[in-house]
Amino acid sequence: MDQQAKKFLTAVAAAGGPTVSEMTPAAAREMFAGQTAVFLPPREDVRASDFVVPRESGDGVSCRLYRPEGSSDDTLPVVLYFHGGGWVMGSVETHDTLCQHLCHFSEAAIVSVDYRLAPEHPFPAAADDCFQALHYVHLNAELFKIDPKRIAVAGDSAGGNLAALVSRAARDLRATSDDHPAIVFQALIYPVIDAGCDTASYTDFATDHGLSKEQMQYFWNCYCGSDSSNERAASPSRETNLSGLPATWILTAEFDVLRDEAESYAAKLKIAGTKVDFERWRGQIHGFVHCAGYFDEGRRAVKRVGQKLKAALS
Repeated sequence: MDQQAKKFLTAVAAAGGPTVSEMTPAAAREMFAGQTAVFLPPREDVRASDFVVPRESGDGVSCRLYRPEGSSDDTLPVVLYFHGGGWVMGSVETHDTLCQHLCHFSEAAIVSVDYRLAPEHPFPAAADDCFQALHYVHLNAELFKIDPKRIAVAGDSAGGNLAALVSRAARDLRATSDDHPAIVFQALIYPVIDAGCDTASYTDFATDHGLSKEQMQYFWNCYCGSDSSNERAASPSRETNLSGLPATWILTAEFDVLRDEAESYAAKLKIAGTKVDFERWRGQIHGFVHCAGYFDEGRRAVKRVGQKLKAALS
């Protein structure tokens, strides 16, 4: 394991305190939001503005649009970004500086989506919000000065799961009409892919490697409850038809319970005829990209994600 990862895990263990599954959702969110010391620093060459996507009932979906400095008159490709946090934690704020850096490296507009969180809003609320944001951005491409033919999705952890689900929904609707948005690329950063929590990496890294098996089972329970049909629908790997999905790039961490399901999904996509590639980052643990303010490899990975997005959208 990478020395920085070992030091990080040692510091977390020494700090003690309850685990996420032992906290209330509100306390877990406060803890997650407070980890600013490991987030990337802000950039001065990216500008952000907030907007709200209307929803048929209740409040709208809050989003944040990032554009490179000096691009206000340019029509840019766009990446819809969905944050991680087990569908329970995280927000536009916790992933603010990450999206700034992705905007810089991709030279694309980034739309970060503040989807509803579980357990207050279980599946499919988060996925619905993310797809609604995609639809709204596509419909208002001229307003946002983005190219509706160059749309990508990306996300880390639970956000990677949401990106995969949005890609699937967009494919299905696109088959009914060309008026629906077409996603041309998806970048999935150590994504949550299957509710089973039963791969070899779940056994090998069940404890003492950051994200634990117990925590993932807690997140899945918050998101889907005991409804097996929800688990099936929320697991991209259980989709029977994986053809026609956008070109895909998957990043995995070597010492991560989610590693094997993400790499298995890459293999399934290839078999279905999708252009797909994955990179396993040696020595790394789950969250090293989001915590790129601490991890040297995390900073390199953020740049790599941005470069992949730039190449796919150019």
